[in-house]
Amino acid sequence: MNDKNDIEMFKCHYTDAPRFDRIFVWSLGIGMMVVLILIPAKGNIYPSLIFGLIYILMPFWFEYTVRMRRTKGYIQLIDNNIVYKAWMSRKVSYPIDKIKSVKVVDFDADVVDKLTQDYQLPVSMGKVNLYPRKGVIVFFDRKWIKSVRPILFNPIDPEQFAHTLIEKSCNTSSSESR
Repeated sequence: MNDKNDIEMFKCHYTDAPRFDRIFVWSLGIGMMVVLILIPAKGNIYPSLIFGLIYILMPFWFEYTVRMRRTKGYIQLIDNNIVYKAWMSRKVSYPIDKIKSVKVVDFDADVVDKLTQDYQLPVSMGKVNLYPRKGVIVFFDRKWIKSVRPILFNPIDPEQFAHTLIEKSCNTSSSESR
């Protein structure tokens, strides 16, 4: 059984939605609503009302999904696995004993090499650009993951997460050698 001391949880940190995305969604919603108001309804008014309601709710739905995607993600270290969960996505698990190296990166401040610029996130983020600007890049054993690309995890405190990962990977490798 797992005890509470064996499970470590880290909240995720994504950037906010770009200003252009927000302006586009809000202007599309309001613009389509104005167009529906200006076009006189001939006969039945209900289709115009339904489409108007959809276009009015679209910016609010966008803001809600961006907020939930930014705040509801977490990374757990359970036993010998990294478990990543984002809002409206399935859990993804990676084994700690297959880690080759761990590197903390900050794309705003650091000059990153070509290998760390080409990374993938644990889950797809969809069309909204919420990619984190800092995080922990984890290189796995290529025999286990059939990709050359490292995986970028984005905890709120990257240094603590990297330290914990290195510590756990050293503990699992030393226990396997016994």
